[in-house]
Amino acid sequence: MRGELRGRARGRRARRTDLLDAVVDLLPELGLDRAVDAVTTLLTAIAGPPGAAATCLLYEWTRRPAWAARVEAELQAVPEDAFHVAPLRTAPVAHRFVKEVLRLWASPMFLKRPVRTAIRHGGVELKPGQHYVLSPYLAHRDPRHWPDADGFDPERWRPEAKRAGCPAASDYLPFGWAPLACIGAHLGLTQMVVLCRLLATRYRVELADPAGVSMAYRAVIVPTGFVGSVRRR
Repeated sequence: MRGELRGRARGRRARRTDLLDAVVDLLPELGLDRAVDAVTTLLTAIAGPPGAAATCLLYEWTRRPAWAARVEAELQAVPEDAFHVAPLRTAPVAHRFVKEVLRLWASPMFLKRPVRTAIRHGGVELKPGQHYVLSPYLAHRDPRHWPDADGFDPERWRPEAKRAGCPAASDYLPFGWAPLACIGAHLGLTQMVVLCRLLATRYRVELADPAGVSMAYRAVIVPTGFVGSVRRR
């Protein structure tokens, strides 16, 4: 990666339309070490939960044309300067859409945690040194807490919705459990709403075979058969 960055910056290698090239022009400001860190961070995000979440949002966007149209109408009406000051507040419909995507398709499906102090719950005892598994996916689809748990319903996130439609914070965990929850939770939500704005105002996703798309349950949840193109509006 270092050689490729240097080569492109000095004109010895061709510039290409990829993630690495986005950092080449920043080399004088970042320095080589920070530039490598930036590219590594981007690749890690794309291959991990952030990239999976964005892909799942695209999946639901293409499957829910009525909701996509609602989000588009809202975001197209919000001035750009106002939107960037407070995306979550100025785009409540998009915010609800994002929260429901994250409820249905939170990644990773399972989290392994070490037992640090003795735990007793429901007749089960865990001792320090053992491990237990947590699942945001299963928690988000528990019919005891979520009406129509397998359905896609952003309206459950309306402020005036019944409490039964929006369970306690401990039942909604797209960013994990405290104290090990993701510190970038607010940033992640904001980025997802910004992605909605890009889809609503600048880009259009066209799938080659919409009927051939399904979800793959792997280390992270991602659509499979999600082949198509992204075009400017």
